[in-house]
Amino acid sequence: MARRLIRLVIVVALFQPQTAVAQESVTLRDIVSAMDEARTRSNLVAVDPEIDAELGAHLDVLRSSGMLEHTAVELAAATRIPRMSAIARTASGTAPQRVVVALYEVKGLRNNEVREALEAATSVEEARRVLAPVTAFQTAQLDLSIEDSVRVLRMYERKFGPASARLNGIEVLLNYAMQRLPGFGPNAASEPGPLEVIASYSPTYLTYGDGEPRMVSVSELGLRHYFFGESWGGSGLKGVIRPAYMTAGLAVASEDDGAMRWPWRGDARLGGFVSWGQLKVAYVAGENQRLMVSRQFQIVPWAF
Repeated sequence: MARRLIRLVIVVALFQPQTAVAQESVTLRDIVSAMDEARTRSNLVAVDPEIDAELGAHLDVLRSSGMLEHTAVELAAATRIPRMSAIARTASGTAPQRVVVALYEVKGLRNNEVREALEAATSVEEARRVLAPVTAFQTAQLDLSIEDSVRVLRMYERKFGPASARLNGIEVLLNYAMQRLPGFGPNAASEPGPLEVIASYSPTYLTYGDGEPRMVSVSELGLRHYFFGESWGGSGLKGVIRPAYMTAGLAVASEDDGAMRWPWRGDARLGGFVSWGQLKVAYVAGENQRLMVSRQFQIVPWAF
């Protein structure tokens, strides 16, 4: 993911020398007009008849799309996710997928054959000026791609970074095995799944029984769900109200209270646990029912 972001930054740097045009003011109509002007001034039909015919076909699709007044920013947003159908006018009869394909093909021709032909017929600076509307669309796409990459990197940091919940060795193996399941591994957009398997031993639950505070050792089996929104996972009071994750699952304690006890020993007490961020609350039923509280942390790394 980091390499992907670096590549995008490099590409942006390569495109920055182009003549600047405000993305918000450039429309699809401007893009089509710029490519028509480039065809004419480069005499593309004589230079490369096949490329001219291909470009003409793609421009016809864009002209008939009913989207000529949409800006470069809107077009970039529509082509980054399956949202084209939400802004395309169906009355034109042009399938949104065809519009997306035509936009990408026009962009490719602008960067290669059309640009080369126009530079040969005029100059590098003039070619940049004529093709500036298409450059604005490309820049809008690159800006959104970088934004997406940074957002995904933040999601991975939330789930696997220094502020995430620490996993023990068994949990690492279990979660690795679950990567192909929806919600656990990356999705089609390379975003991490919000779920983690919990299979832990926590000897630090605190309760109160027979008139005195006691420690209880609990085995936890359940799921952790990470919150990836930007307003979640903060520090201080904000992190308490909107933590990075929550958990829920089965809690098992031994028949006797005490720290460092084997939870499944004797007549085990069963119940459940939930957490909101690092604060955990558990309840186990049985003859010695207990309501317990604890905090999410590891005494021994990779163990408990």
